[in-house]
Amino acid sequence: MKITKTQLRKIIKEELLREASSIYNEHDEYMEEYAYALGNSLSASPPLAREISALLAEQYPKSSEALMKGFKAGEDRLADQYIDM
Repeated sequence: MKITKTQLRKIIKEELLREASSIYNEHDEYMEEYAYALGNSLSASPPLAREISALLAEQYPKSSEALMKGFKAGEDRLADQYIDM
């Protein structure tokens, strides 16, 4: 069975896309902890946190979610500090 140049290109493209997807998943899992910490530190700046989360969402959904969880935790911490005053 012969493979045409077009078929070979398609196979290579599919493999590269599969590899890229795997790399994004690995990076996403690695970045979760840091995204949470970043979100926590952005608790006084809701628009910035939302914008960064939106930018991450397409390629790094876990990191985007972690950033917003960190942001919410930081907001709760700030609210507790002001309530205790």
